Amino acid sequence: MIGNDYLVIGTVDRTDWKKGQQTPITSIESMRSIIHDFKKVLEFKLQPYEWAKEDKT
Repeated sequence: MIGNDYLVIGTVDRTDWKKGQQTPITSIESMRSIIHDFKKVLEFKLQPYEWAKEDKT
């Protein structure tokens, strides 16, 4: 998982997700009917963490 690119296109209700665990969804049309689009797109970039002495001036 680390180092791979992923495209997340939406979310699925828990009940639909559980049904998909029993019977996998095989068509795009079926997936489109249960997926919820995001209201806002955010992109996160990891910032390197550094230890630094506190500046008290």
